[in-house]
Amino acid sequence: MKQLYKKQDSKLKPHKDSPTHLEFENNELLIELFGPHEKNLRYIETELEVGIATRGNTVTITGPAHKTQLAEKALNQLYTMLEEGKPLD
Repeated sequence: MKQLYKKQDSKLKPHKDSPTHLEFENNELLIELFGPHEKNLRYIETELEVGIATRGNTVTITGPAHKTQLAEKALNQLYTMLEEGKPLD
């Protein structure tokens, strides 16, 4: 299993509301991770009160640091489940 990584914009000073960027290796798994019409991402946005934007295999999460960390953890865990062949129900 490949390790996912988070990258911060090096031009920005660390800030409690700095965006978090995640890159995922397997684009095919992102279709299921995001859900139809990005339904899964909208659910995470609503429940954690964060913003989530996608571009290719990069996901950007914005909001308060503690909430973006929770969203990052949730997305990484869901992606890992998909890598292991487990369905997202």
